[in-house]
Parts: sequence; C-alpha cells; structure tokens
Amino acid sequence: MENGTVDAGGTRGDLNWVDQSLDPLEAHIRRLADLNIRIFRSAREISELQGKLLIASSPRVKEMFENASTLINTLDDWKLFNLNHVSSTSVSRPGPVSVCVNVLADTGDPDAGLFFLVLACYQRLLSALANICSSVHEHLQAASSSTHLYPGAAQRTPGSCPILLNEQMLPPPGIGGDIATSPVAQSVMVTELVVHLIDRLDRALHPLIQFTCSRIRGDKAFCASSEEPSCNPGSATTTVSSSSSLSRQSPHSRDTQPSEHRWQ
Repeated sequence: MENGTVDAGGTRGDLNWVDQSLDPLEAHIRRLADLNIRIFRSAREISELQGKLLIASSPRVKEMFENASTLINTLDDWKLFNLNHVSSTSVSRPGPVSVCVNVLADTGDPDAGLFFLVLACYQRLLSALANICSSVHEHLQAASSSTHLYPGAAQRTPGSCPILLNEQMLPPPGIGGDIATSPVAQSVMVTELVVHLIDRLDRALHPLIQFTCSRIRGDKAFCASSEEPSCNPGSATTTVSSSSSLSRQSPHSRDTQPSEHRWQ
C-alpha cells in the first residue's frame, strides 16, 4: 500500500489479491472478511482432528500459522487504520448527532468496522491455537505416562547415571526416526510456534487497542462536555420517564391532603 491505495498484485487465487476496482477501505474489508472465513474453516478442521497428533508440518497447522502471519502483516500496516497520522494531524470533532448515530464520514478517522473484523479474526485464531495446545497437552500427558525409555535404561540400577530427557523423547524401538521426529519433540515444536505467534499477535494488536481506547475516552469526554443532549440513548428515556412519573404523582399529592381542607 502506498499513498492510501491498495496494491493489486498477484492473481485472483492469491491470499493478498485485491480487486483493482475497489477503493482502499472496501478492499481491506474484503481482505479481512476473506481471512476471517479462512480462519473459521481451518479452526473447524483442527477441532475435528482432536485426539490426533498435530505436528508443525501438518497441512491444517501450517494453514493456521499462515493465516496468523497474514493477520499480523495486516496489523503491521498502520496506514490501514491511519495510526501514523493521528499524532501529526488534528482531527475535527464530529457533531453530537454523528457521534450518537455513528455516521461514517471521510474525516480521516479509522473505520470502526475494520477494528471489529480484526478482533473477529483474532478471536478465531486464539480459539484454534487453544485447540492445538489442547491436543498437544493430551499427547504430552500420554508420553509422560508411558513406560518406554531409552533402550537399556530399564536395566539401570539406583545410583547409576540418571536418564536424560533426550532419551525419553526417542521413538520406541523398531520405529524409524530420531529425536526430531518423535511425538514429544513435535509437540514441543508446535508449542514453541504457537507461543511465538501469540506474542507477535499481541505486539501487533497493542497499538490498535491503545489507539481505540484513547479515542473512546476522548468521545466520552466530548459527550460529557457538550451542551447538546446527551449521546446516551437511555438518558432521554430516563428524562421522559421521570417527567411522566411526576405528572402522575400530582393528582395523588392533592388526594393526600388532610380531609378538612378538602371539605372546606
């Protein structure tokens, strides 16, 4: 992206392909919506694989990691949310009516819909990564309860050389492979990748969350200081209900006067 325009590179089948006929905002909305669908499908397929060992090279896990990287790259593009222009330009406050009804206008402000699309992708990613970690946890528990040790370890006597961790990670005898292809080693690799991706996601999402919270606090202060009617829809209801209750209480207050005053 450059000068507020979206690069339309690649072919229609590419993940980052954007239609040239779309304006930048619509292109990003479509890109995030497509990413949300891909994450949803991958998360559903991963949930159906519960009970099976998920390794880093499995197609579903690789696809989920690629989707996470795509979201991180999107968040790293600050021009998408105009975060790089906020500190250097003064954004004029919209009127109270536009704040209340949340009318979208070309004010240079970030689009709120993009923010919620990002959060939807983020939530689905965390759910899928949680399913991956749950599967890894089950296999690690099974590996820790296994009695298989390195060949010859069972003949060791107390006081001899302790069993090394690498020896417990080796595959059972008769099965080809080494420590890099053992189930425990594969589980550790997947866990490290998940932790790395979550850390990158949090760091990429933090500026957006921080900026949005500051804007929300600013809008609340603006509504509180405005002389126009409050932006809170419930305030008008409260005012109407209180006035109507007062009008209902007026006849009742006259009825509660002493009886001698009524008969005079």
